[in-house]
Amino acid sequence: MTSEQIRITTIEKYNSKAKITLSNSQIYYLPLEAVITHRLVESIVLTGSQVDLIEFESHLYLAYTKAKQYLAMRDHSSGQLKMKLQKKKFPDDVIKQTLSRCKKYGFLDDERYTYSIAEKLVAKKPCGKPYLISYLQTKLIPRELSERVASVIYEPLDIHILAISALEKKWQMYDQLALEDARNKSYNYLARQGFSFGVAKDAFEEVYNKKQEELNN
Repeated sequence: MTSEQIRITTIEKYNSKAKITLSNSQIYYLPLEAVITHRLVESIVLTGSQVDLIEFESHLYLAYTKAKQYLAMRDHSSGQLKMKLQKKKFPDDVIKQTLSRCKKYGFLDDERYTYSIAEKLVAKKPCGKPYLISYLQTKLIPRELSERVASVIYEPLDIHILAISALEKKWQMYDQLALEDARNKSYNYLARQGFSFGVAKDAFEEVYNKKQEELNN
């Protein structure tokens, strides 16, 4: 059976969508407005281009519906949402249009999402700018946006206070060690958190001296 011989067998309507079954047993879901716009009725013979259009609009409808479900559960970056839709095997052009539509209606906002998770991370886990930028990129946020948001987030912050706070959260792991062991482990930890050697050194001296004073009092 060629595409020119394909007919619409049934159109079942449910609220705002329609289930369309073709004579080749293919099933598609479309918004009702698309059914009306394209004048789709039962028993009509479809051309190859009409079949392609129905297939594309069905993919678009299902991708947009799935995207809204993902975004209703939690915010995503464009990269994260794109990856999830790719895993559902939606065509690239459908994914592109879906992301654009989500952005248009305010469901998807990379800048808002980036600021939100950046502020939460720094508040929960004090870290240096390189660590934050790397973390944001694990969320599939472009590097340029990650760097720009990190710069704004860190502008009013004192990096030395952040490093001290980060080390104090871990100090119970080091306070029973010999001085040099405690220093080395502290430096290594703070380096992994994105702090420079100079900042790590100052933070260690501050925390170590503070703890010694507490012990002596």
